[in-house]
Amino acid sequence: MRKTGAVTGTEVRLAKSDELVSATDTKGVITFANEAFCRIAKYTSDELLGQAHNLLRHPDMPSAAFKSLWHTIQTGDSWLGVVKNRCKNGDHYWVSAHVTPALQNGKVVGYESVRSPASLHIIARAESCYKRLNEGNTPIPRSIILKQKFELYLMFFCILLLLGIGLSYALTNMSIILVVQVAGASIIGTLPFWLAAQFKFRKIADNGLKIINDPLATYIYTGRTDAYGVVLFAQLAQRKMLKTALGRFGE
Repeated sequence: MRKTGAVTGTEVRLAKSDELVSATDTKGVITFANEAFCRIAKYTSDELLGQAHNLLRHPDMPSAAFKSLWHTIQTGDSWLGVVKNRCKNGDHYWVSAHVTPALQNGKVVGYESVRSPASLHIIARAESCYKRLNEGNTPIPRSIILKQKFELYLMFFCILLLLGIGLSYALTNMSIILVVQVAGASIIGTLPFWLAAQFKFRKIADNGLKIINDPLATYIYTGRTDAYGVVLFAQLAQRKMLKTALGRFGE
């Protein structure tokens, strides 16, 4: 990893309107940096042009995040992720970065990136995941994955149970034991429909993975590790693609 100097621990917060736009060649050497990028990073344009983009790398960023970035963009796909960058004076700033390959006659000739402010709760998740990666752990605690699966099934069970009990109690004057039996039967009866709905939703999630497939970024941006998170992240990625195209056009 390139050594870029000491860090101060002081965060520079981006304004909502800030868009940091840059471009590099295929080797990651900076060929363009807009005014907002220079202002936040505290470099002049002349200091950035011709330099490798990892000049801005903060030591808290795990190498695995950049491996994912390069693997994605070198295959011609766009990458979306949360990045902690280092300013020239050692301060740092967090951004939501969308990186896309720049094509010319169907060939990748460089990469363009538009960065916008990341919300505090997304930064908090990114910081936790990156810290775990740097410590040699899995970025997402297994307890979170199991908790979300348990919550999903518990919610489904409770809804059907309450529905069965409510209908039985409202329509008849049965004993509580019989009501519970009817509720149990209603759960069993509706289970195939729930499984069918889950299958359809899974197919929607699979389409989302064709747009963008990054489990870590999915969790950081959505707080989810399941199919619901995949769909939410794919929708977010599509909005970012449009914003990136507009940002590049504006510059």
